[in-house]
Amino acid sequence: MTRQLNRMNFVKMVPTGSNTVFCFQFKHYKTGELLHVVWTLRGTRPVSVAAAASEKLTVSDSMDNRPAS
Repeated sequence: MTRQLNRMNFVKMVPTGSNTVFCFQFKHYKTGELLHVVWTLRGTRPVSVAAAASEKLTVSDSMDNRPAS
């Protein structure tokens, strides 16, 4: 996660509607690229992301692994 947060600035906490799921938004200081970090305190939870069709989404775990497609 430190590689992904390199040169990112904290923007805000994004409400999730859950007391055990958290989401923070970060923004690259130069390019403006957004990064959202989502985690849960216990177990697993489904996550839905609303994005425009033109947006590129990348999913990584805390160890910088991408799930197999």
